[in-house]
Amino acid sequence: AMPVLLRGTGIADLGELRDMPRGKRPRAEIAETLLDFGTCDAGNAARCRFTLENKGRSPLRIHAVKLPQGMTVRIAPGEEIAPGASKSYVLQVDGRQAGAGNYFAHVELLVNDALTPLMNIRVRGRFE
Repeated sequence: AMPVLLRGTGIADLGELRDMPRGKRPRAEIAETLLDFGTCDAGNAARCRFTLENKGRSPLRIHAVKLPQGMTVRIAPGEEIAPGASKSYVLQVDGRQAGAGNYFAHVELLVNDALTPLMNIRVRGRFE
């Protein structure tokens, strides 16, 4: 048998959220999950924006963000979005690291939404 390494997220509150009545949970929503930054100069950075909305009744917490190499976003660990509120974030792609040509990447957000704890955003564009 081949050994398998399993890693936990260290997030304890997802189980508690499942026990919470549905109407009181946080609920994450991203309207645009495919972002296109168009065509940019390969020597510069490309930027695109996404908005994360909390349509639930408890604070929505961002536990972690997984970004590809050369991409950045300003999100503080444990950042919260109040019920009924939304917040916009800017993803920045370093054109020098991406190189010339078509660009396609995935971004993952781990949040405390018990029904959809993993939010996926796809980013595309072109560097020339």
